[in-house]
Amino acid sequence: MTRGHLGPLEHPKYLSYAANISSSADHLLSLINDILDISKIDAGKFEIRQSNIDLSTMVHNVVRIAATWPNALNVKIRAQISQRELTIFADRRAIHQVLLNLTSNAVKFTPPSGSVFVTCDINKTGDVVISLSDTGCGIPALDLPFISEPFGQSRRRSDIYQEGTGLGLNLVKSMIGLHGGTFEITSKEDVGTVVYVTLPASRVVSLTKQDTPDSNSLVKIIQIKSMH
Repeated sequence: MTRGHLGPLEHPKYLSYAANISSSADHLLSLINDILDISKIDAGKFEIRQSNIDLSTMVHNVVRIAATWPNALNVKIRAQISQRELTIFADRRAIHQVLLNLTSNAVKFTPPSGSVFVTCDINKTGDVVISLSDTGCGIPALDLPFISEPFGQSRRRSDIYQEGTGLGLNLVKSMIGLHGGTFEITSKEDVGTVVYVTLPASRVVSLTKQDTPDSNSLVKIIQIKSMH
């Protein structure tokens, strides 16, 4: 057992201190990175590096990653994607960050035994629509108009669960805007929140619908179980 000046370093109290320091460092790093990205966007200096992206695979991967997060314990995470392959022309890092931010938010504010549902589809006009719904605490109506503004947070959400940087949704809105898309959020207290991200049809390079026995059902549902 390793001993320090104040006793064994393996003491639960010190391990707790170390965990708190690590969590604070991660929070600070996330805040700095978000501020840098938003500053670049506001200054018109955020460089969009576009390429063909397999969006279906990216959504699958983000959901699988989310299932391994500690705060995803006992939260059911599902993905429903109507295309076997959906390729879009966009900035890979930006779209990946959008998906991670939205999924992280949904999981963060969903209590144990709750659920998060991610969908990706093509609407009637050919636009790509990504939605994330959760069964969390919801956002008060008074907070909703400001929730995607810089440092805009729902006081109830931060009181009940853990506090974020307050920049995640603003960053999502800005990055989607750079791609010519739209961002919309609806919420009801004690019911949950739904976030919609829409990318214009001009971003779609190719798509292949799911092969299913039922011609009326072109949806593949993926159930991700927590690895805990």
